[in-house]
Amino acid sequence: MRDSALQRVLWGLLERAAPLLGPRIARAVAAAAMRLGARTPRGYAKGVYRVARRWPLPMPDLWKVPEAWWARVPRVRARRRGLRFDLDLRDNLQRTLYFTGTYEPGLLALIETELRPGDVMVDVGAHVGVHALTAARRVRDLGGGGRVIAFEPTEDSSAAVRAAAERNDLPVDVVRAALGEAE
Repeated sequence: MRDSALQRVLWGLLERAAPLLGPRIARAVAAAAMRLGARTPRGYAKGVYRVARRWPLPMPDLWKVPEAWWARVPRVRARRRGLRFDLDLRDNLQRTLYFTGTYEPGLLALIETELRPGDVMVDVGAHVGVHALTAARRVRDLGGGGRVIAFEPTEDSSAAVRAAAERNDLPVDVVRAALGEAE
């Protein structure tokens, strides 16, 4: 994966302008550009590489979002995939959602195409609820009758799912528990 010469020039201009713009505006511009690029699987993958703090393989030919753009003021409100989220950009999933506009787009598309009226979906390890909220919106749009249950053991993430469900007026039952074959 490589950036084109034009992309390298544009990213370089943005990075040089960032001290004048400030990190919030710079990251908003970067996010807007990355959301445009993330409309294809390759563009989404590039976005994931761009925002990953560490990656097992070096990506020397790919511009990365400077950590200062998201680490200094990490909490943002954003509308992504038509849903409103309060995101903490210190978390890789939330950072990916903010910058690329989506998270695991193939799975989200599967959720949206496969759910039928009356279905029950269980999101095990819901984190901040990207999958659960997508499913709840789909069930609601199908006329209701279905159910979404989000299992999330951590206090902060389960609270985030609950708050996002309320903010988006979506029916999600949040269960603060871990699921596994053993304690």
